[in-house]
Amino acid sequence: MRQLQQALERLAWAPDEQLEFMSRHRVGPDEFALLFDDAFQPVMGMVSEGDLPRSIAEVLGPVDKILAEMTEAGPDEWTREAVLQSQTWAMLRSAARKSLEGLESAES
Repeated sequence: MRQLQQALERLAWAPDEQLEFMSRHRVGPDEFALLFDDAFQPVMGMVSEGDLPRSIAEVLGPVDKILAEMTEAGPDEWTREAVLQSQTWAMLRSAARKSLEGLESAES
């Protein structure tokens, strides 16, 4: 679950923090989606097995949906400029912050 929280924290970072991360690790914006998905899929498996509450899926759903829409939209959403200026990235950050809050509530 820590990996998922960390991925959400990174998605919630301000644009300048995300750009710094990308520069430091020499990755593109899609790395944030990959990190989220790497943590999201196992957690969803645990939810479907009944090992974690269904409320966790509801909390994470908006972030997964936005990332899927960004992927469908094509490469324009996956640029440094988009990270800085895109309304979709702003919505993603907001959804990630809400998911972090919801995840804390769902776990307790």
